[in-house]
Amino acid sequence: MNQLNLNEVHEYAEKHISVFHQKRLEYITTTTELDKILQQKNPEKDGYYKICGQEFWHLVSGSESFYIDIIEPIGHKAKQKNEEFLEAYSVILNKFTLKFAQRFCMDGKIDWKKLLEFNSGTKKKHK
Repeated sequence: MNQLNLNEVHEYAEKHISVFHQKRLEYITTTTELDKILQQKNPEKDGYYKICGQEFWHLVSGSESFYIDIIEPIGHKAKQKNEEFLEAYSVILNKFTLKFAQRFCMDGKIDWKKLLEFNSGTKKKHK
């Protein structure tokens, strides 16, 4: 049977009490910051609090500069998605151009009569 070492119990309790107090202080600080923000807002106007920009990011992160800190990662992700979009867009545009040229062009020139008949002419029933 293991015997409890009084010093170990004391150290364990002290460590967890310290963590508890730290978390409690964080909560109080966050609550105080939230209260400060909410006191400046008027929820009765539209039925909810309007918090945006720096105030919003400070509220959710606890950092006053977070709204600036996230710009670079967001910009990087947006650039990556934009590059993916442009690549997909180019593929579709190339396919469309090829089909258009095959159907409505002769010797690299648009056959306007054929295009006009397709776009504005009476539709023939296809079987």
